[in-house]
Amino acid sequence: MLSSRTLFPTTITTRSIEARSTMRCGFSRALGGQLLNAVVLSRHRSSFPVWRVVASLPQEHQRAPSLMDSHKWIRSRDKGGAWHSSVQCRAISSDAGKQAEAAIDEALMIGERKVQRRVIKLPDPELHDGEAKRVKKKRKVNKSYMRYRKKPKPLRTFPSGLPDEDFLVKVRELKVFKKLYYDMNVPKTLWDNQELGLWVAEQKQRYTMRWMTVEERDLLDKLGFVWHKTVDNAEWHLMLHELRRFKAVFNNLNVPERWRSDDWPAAFPRWFHQQPALFEQRRLSPDKVMKLRTLVGLDLKAVTGDNVSDEQYADQYERQMQLYGTKPRTDFEIMYSQLREWMETYYTCHVPRRVHDNVVLGEWVHRTRRKYKRKIIEQWVVERLNELDFEWKVHQLDARWYSLFHHLRRYKEVHGSCEIPDDYSNVREPNWVEASRWVERQHKLYFKQKLSPHKVKLLKDLGVNLDKPYGPLGINPMIQETDPVMYKKLREKHEEMLRKRRKVEKRAAKRRKLEKAKEMERKELLNWYLPFGDPRFR
Repeated sequence: MLSSRTLFPTTITTRSIEARSTMRCGFSRALGGQLLNAVVLSRHRSSFPVWRVVASLPQEHQRAPSLMDSHKWIRSRDKGGAWHSSVQCRAISSDAGKQAEAAIDEALMIGERKVQRRVIKLPDPELHDGEAKRVKKKRKVNKSYMRYRKKPKPLRTFPSGLPDEDFLVKVRELKVFKKLYYDMNVPKTLWDNQELGLWVAEQKQRYTMRWMTVEERDLLDKLGFVWHKTVDNAEWHLMLHELRRFKAVFNNLNVPERWRSDDWPAAFPRWFHQQPALFEQRRLSPDKVMKLRTLVGLDLKAVTGDNVSDEQYADQYERQMQLYGTKPRTDFEIMYSQLREWMETYYTCHVPRRVHDNVVLGEWVHRTRRKYKRKIIEQWVVERLNELDFEWKVHQLDARWYSLFHHLRRYKEVHGSCEIPDDYSNVREPNWVEASRWVERQHKLYFKQKLSPHKVKLLKDLGVNLDKPYGPLGINPMIQETDPVMYKKLREKHEEMLRKRRKVEKRAAKRRKLEKAKEMERKELLNWYLPFGDPRFR
């Protein structure tokens, strides 16, 4: 039997949908098993207006009716506008209640210490009902744990042990793959045997961490297993197998240039159309040329019309590698020479990304600018390109100007003339329709002397007729080069005529507006008097 003076310090937790707080309480229990007093000294903060009280008492004191039934919520606001709540239960025995309060004050409020509490501004509970919106708190991520978490460490040496049966089965599959495709470059996402691709990636990780046994390593070395390969080589072989899948699905190799599909990589069409250009520039290794011809039936000699033999192509490829050194250096020197030729022809280093006659150069220029923006480009590349006055940042309007210029150049190659009819329409070539309007704008800009000299030179070299009469006076814009004084007088007269025309158009627009208002008023009166038979509106 418990006496009325016994004190039970325990914890009462108020649980709502989103908020939880813990309050230390003291309890005094009487002989009849009734709770005499419970005083809450800490305040409860919650973002939800409805609370439930649950007491973590010993099992024999779990159902204290005085605690669950005889309680009162007290709400108050502080200066910051935040809502605070506290609970206080009715006391049945004043002596026991005073003793409980004194014990709690002594246990929790020693030295009158003031605990700084973080005040949370909560919405007004009077504006919420029982089904108010729940305020979710973001969970804080311990970044220090993410940074300093323990990573698996590689072993010092390769352990010894015989390979298991599953390993030998995969080795036999790898032998079949090498016999079919002439190498051990297995993509991780191989479409017809993804399990083998994942297994190969796992073996490379085991080799790096030295979790592989010596016998397994020697067995793979005898097969010629590729432990490390470059990103370009891995991407090329992945695209090769994607091309093989394209042929198996569509039964042809007609990959559209701007084709997009969720089932194929986004870079697949661009890679396919770059292979003939790389073959012409002798930048594609002979083994890759052989794989394209034997595995998928893509004969680059027939596509490009280059009747070079395999031995001659191999000699030319090796000569370039010996001349420039490594393959990245070789690629840069070849593209640098093409860019220099482009600048001599078009007076600028700006190459559209999808220019029709040199897609590889346009893509290379685009990637070079992107590397420069991300600051991952080598310094010697920047210095070499600065010798050509390379444009590292291109304005959007300039990019659009050069793009339409090369579309006009392609129109001339097809039709033999730069004169695009005003009513020209072609659903398959929307850029040519835009180029027709673009040419008219160039006439206007040239008349107003707002075209840069090198753009004027480009248009003249292409054969664009800039001496087309312009304006109401029919002024020939070419007179600005032959007789500047006469051009200035004609230009002033042209501007004066435009000002007079604008004034006349403004007065006409004002007159039309007044006439429209009068007509609307007349119709309104007609609708009002018509039922009464007014003869004025009959």
